[in-house]
Parts: sequence; structure tokens; C-alpha cells
Amino acid sequence: MFTTKIEKSKKLKGIKIIEPSFAKDRRGNIFTIFDKKIQNRLLPKKYSFSHLKITNRKKNVLVGIHYDSKTWKLFGCLKGKIFHNVTCFDKQNNKDFLKSQSFILNGEKKIKFILIPPNYGNAFYCYKSSVIIYALSYKNSYVDANKQKTIFWKNDKLKIKWPCKNPYLSKRDKIVGLDHLKKMINL
Repeated sequence: MFTTKIEKSKKLKGIKIIEPSFAKDRRGNIFTIFDKKIQNRLLPKKYSFSHLKITNRKKNVLVGIHYDSKTWKLFGCLKGKIFHNVTCFDKQNNKDFLKSQSFILNGEKKIKFILIPPNYGNAFYCYKSSVIIYALSYKNSYVDANKQKTIFWKNDKLKIKWPCKNPYLSKRDKIVGLDHLKKMINL
């Protein structure tokens, strides 16, 4: 029988940490990421996961801080090891605004997933080649990269302690996002 442990973050309101149980035998293992029952515990009513992405990233890749105002993300590392950061950009939630929480997600040890609400930035750094999965829930159409907001990964205001100095970045993560954060905090 599979069980799924779901706990609320003690640091950021709205963030949940999900630990699935595994069935193991000599052939390997199997676990459930989500089903209807788990989905109902994770998402607001009338939301469901409708989009699944899997990405392979190489060692020393950093995917910068991206977010939008309508997408729930269930994020995990299936293989490899990553430093994962979630930052609150929800001005309505003043207590947590610009606060962040970091996780080490290790696909070779204990697999965990992080549920990230809308208006929370999501970023990660790969300690080694990794396979990352995103289950997405949103109303209407998907907010693709060209309409997402991006915040510069090394922004001093965020005080994220990245485990790297010179990662491999996309063009998007090298140059965009500085003006958006300044507007958000009225600099």
C-alpha cells in the first residue's frame, strides 16, 4: 500500500513538501507522484494537474528564478542531485514577500516533491546531471517562458546562498529580471 507524506513548510506559507512511499523488490521500485486523492490534498478546488514536463540538465546548470501568477507546480528530482530554491513574490502575502526556502532534492536517496503556488519563483542548480519533473496546474492556457517573469538569480535583495559561483546559464537567466524586481519593491 502506498502512502504519501505531505507536510507544510515551516518557513513559507503555501509551500508543501511531499514524500511518496516506495514499493521495492529485487526488480527495483515504484512510487506514486500523485493520484486524484493526493491531488485533492495538494491543490485548491477545481484545480488538477494537466501538464507534465521532464527535463534533463547537466552538471553545473542553474535554471534561474521563474514564475507566473496562475500556475501551481509540483517539482521534483527523479535522478541526480539539485539545490532547489523557492522565493515568494506574492505581494498579497506581505509576511513572506521576498523570503525564500531552499531544498536539496536527491533522486538517488529519498525522493521528495515540492508544491509551489502561483507567484512563487522556482529555481534550481544541478550538482550533477539530473532529471527533473514538473507537474503543472493552471486555469485556461499555459503561461510559457515568454510570458513568465524572471528574476536575476544573484540578486542581492533575495539573499539566496547558491552553492556555485559560475554556473552554466541560459541567455534569459543571465540578463533579464533586474528591472522587474526593482519595480516590485519600489526601488
